Amino acid sequence: MFRKTKELQSLVNASRKNLKDAERKVEDRNILIADLQKKNEELTNENLAVHEENKDLRFENDEQKELIDRITDDLKLIETQEHKAEILVEYKQTLNVSQAITSVTNRFKVVEEEKKKIEQEKELQEFVVDTAKESDKYIEQTVLNAPAIEEKQEEILTLKFTVKGTRTKLRELKQFLENGGYDYE
Repeated sequence: MFRKTKELQSLVNASRKNLKDAERKVEDRNILIADLQKKNEELTNENLAVHEENKDLRFENDEQKELIDRITDDLKLIETQEHKAEILVEYKQTLNVSQAITSVTNRFKVVEEEKKKIEQEKELQEFVVDTAKESDKYIEQTVLNAPAIEEKQEEILTLKFTVKGTRTKLRELKQFLENGGYDYE
């Protein structure tokens, strides 16, 4: 029983560490976002000033005008996006608005998926700990009510429950049960 408790405690500790790491990453990302938003505001003001100056200029060739029109349209599109500061940073590197939007959108999806994964891991660990506590209570009650037997043979009990989680988490739980010498169906 102590071995199970130690294993569960190590799982809880590992999850807490992962959660702290994820929270640190989210905090770092929020700081980065704040910096990017500040820079975006400065850059937007600069872009607007440049745009106003460019309206007064005559273009010597059509290619320059088309490029500026495309960039202006791209900047207008970026202004309508949810993560405009991050998109603007990406856009300045490539001058490809669709690539910038896709890159930033995918990045935020990954962050959200990581948050959900961490939350699911936390919930699973809480469930496992709660189940273990309940199991220990049941075992203690059974042992207290059992008649004294000359042989010290531990009674084998059955505990049934349903576990929901990702395929990876369920495989980890199965491995845990196999490594712990549990007989399960």
